[in-house]
Amino acid sequence: ALNLERRFHLLNGQIEELKLSVEQSDASKKNAENQFNELADRFSQANERIAHLTSEKRQLEATIVALQSDLDE
Repeated sequence: ALNLERRFHLLNGQIEELKLSVEQSDASKKNAENQFNELADRFSQANERIAHLTSEKRQLEATIVALQSDLDE
């Protein structure tokens, strides 16, 4: 009986350690997901900014061509 009680307490302690480990893993997973989502948002914003700047560049290049054409006339 004493041996079974020791074994029970030992297994119970291991269960508690595993529960704690799972909780820590879940917290780490949530943190990683939050970081991923933040980086995905920043990446999306950067792509939008690049698209906007590319459009502005094309417009400025068209304006330069038009001004050069006016100068050549």
